[in-house]
Amino acid sequence: MNKIVGAILAEFSKDNGIEALPEEDRFEYLTSYLTIRRHFSRALNLKDIVVGKGGDTGLDAIAIIVNGALMTDVDQVQEMLEQNGYIEATFIFVQAERSSSFDGAKIGTIGNGVEDFFRDVPQMTRNDDVQEAAEIKAAIYARAPSFRRLPNCHIYYVTTGKWTDAADLVARRNIETAKLAAPEMFDVSFTTYGADDIMRLHTSAKNAVVRTFTWDQKVKIPSISGVHLAYLGYLPAKDFVEIISDDAHDGIVGGIFYDNVRDWQDYNEVNSGIRDTVLSEKKARFVLMNNGVTIIARGFKQVGDTLTIENFQIVNGCQTSNVLFDHRDKIKDSAIQVPLRLIWTNDDNVFDSVVTGTNQQTELTPEQIYARTEFAKRLEKHFESYPEPVRLHYERRDGQYDRVAVGEKGRIVSPQNLIKVFAAMILEEPHVAAKSYKALRLRVGKEFFLEADKRDPYFLAALAAYRLEVQLRTKPLRVYKSARYHMLLAMRLLMDPLPLPHMNSKEMEKRCVTMIATLSDDVKANALIQKAKGVIDKVSGGDLSRDNVRTISTTDSIIKLLKKFKKES
Repeated sequence: MNKIVGAILAEFSKDNGIEALPEEDRFEYLTSYLTIRRHFSRALNLKDIVVGKGGDTGLDAIAIIVNGALMTDVDQVQEMLEQNGYIEATFIFVQAERSSSFDGAKIGTIGNGVEDFFRDVPQMTRNDDVQEAAEIKAAIYARAPSFRRLPNCHIYYVTTGKWTDAADLVARRNIETAKLAAPEMFDVSFTTYGADDIMRLHTSAKNAVVRTFTWDQKVKIPSISGVHLAYLGYLPAKDFVEIISDDAHDGIVGGIFYDNVRDWQDYNEVNSGIRDTVLSEKKARFVLMNNGVTIIARGFKQVGDTLTIENFQIVNGCQTSNVLFDHRDKIKDSAIQVPLRLIWTNDDNVFDSVVTGTNQQTELTPEQIYARTEFAKRLEKHFESYPEPVRLHYERRDGQYDRVAVGEKGRIVSPQNLIKVFAAMILEEPHVAAKSYKALRLRVGKEFFLEADKRDPYFLAALAAYRLEVQLRTKPLRVYKSARYHMLLAMRLLMDPLPLPHMNSKEMEKRCVTMIATLSDDVKANALIQKAKGVIDKVSGGDLSRDNVRTISTTDSIIKLLKKFKKES
């Protein structure tokens, strides 16, 4: 293996706690992370995407993204549709080989595996991971009338060699791409990456995004409290595209949009109008007709008109950015100018106020609003305060742990997941957590995640969910994934069967601390999960199908079996 790639693999393995795995497995994890990271900017649990050995249809990893969320459960597809009113899907397939060369036969194997994945009746044997992904795929296409565009299908073949555009390999890749595109089920790309690309992608994922550009058409904004420096002006569209392009110039760099690339609205009426202007003879009017782009940078350097921005985000202008990037080949001159506002600040309050002010036209989700509250910031610190064996990391903002070594990525807790596990365990509503996330998110800041709430119940729910997820990935408990939320309720009632007090009470804090102590002990936590498994066996009658388990009747049965409403004398 290339020495630099070997060093990258060693560092990645240590950061993600997978040093004990064989090298080939660790290489699959590394390449899957680097490629999928191009399309998904949130914390990525590698165990959710790597599809294991045997029955993997010639693929090492499968990731399915719907409306910006990584799908790990078939029911999430309907949740995304209810939440957004549409479906935008992306399928990502990865095959990794430590070989120092590319193989035409392997390209064919990958193409065959992807083709078989999209068959209603597969010809290849599928293991449990591939089968689960295929069920999610089926749920997506069952909702095809709600597609805003054809799904995207990205295929990556990664080795430690060097891709040289050899005619026979290029031809084989083109054949597979054409074959997959023929049914018109999705837009497909087939990318081959070698050692140089691994290094580039690793650097991009590990380091803050830095861009240097010349900007002479600008004026300095007068001094503002909390702002180091700010400029207002306009920039040639061709230079702006360079800022937002990734190092390979074949995509927009991940993580630079506050609301993420998933908020790209495709070519609706407004975006079609932007495109028409860009492609018309009236393109010089673009600067007069467009609201422009706002960039907030955490790092900044300047030498004359040459500016360097670091760790920046585009907090307004996602639609403009995507249209310009899509048509970058048509804007190589300076006819099109982009209105630009650049702000250099490290003040979170300034950041939040600018995000809110520049996005008045776009409704912010409850989670995004919640992320800016003082309670959310205190909750983030509360999670970090626990000792290493049980420490979790609350991801208040998308991608905030991208460049921080936190060990196992499964310890990163997203707001969406915390809402669901909290509802299941503390609010005693696992059936709602399993089937109606939209109903829960509308209650954020009204019934829970309140400023006066104790923080311990949220950590308790997150720790229980982490402990449970680790066990659900083992073969004996794998079939209980459909009951994960109901198992969380059972775990809580097995530890503490009495009704919980108010969220802001000292009594709630005291009782949660006791339960956290139980979950912090490996032996006790695993024994608790086994008892919860027994409860599910009893109330489900052995039928672990989603339709049977994820119901209010299952919730009621667990409560009836375990909950006590007064202390025994």
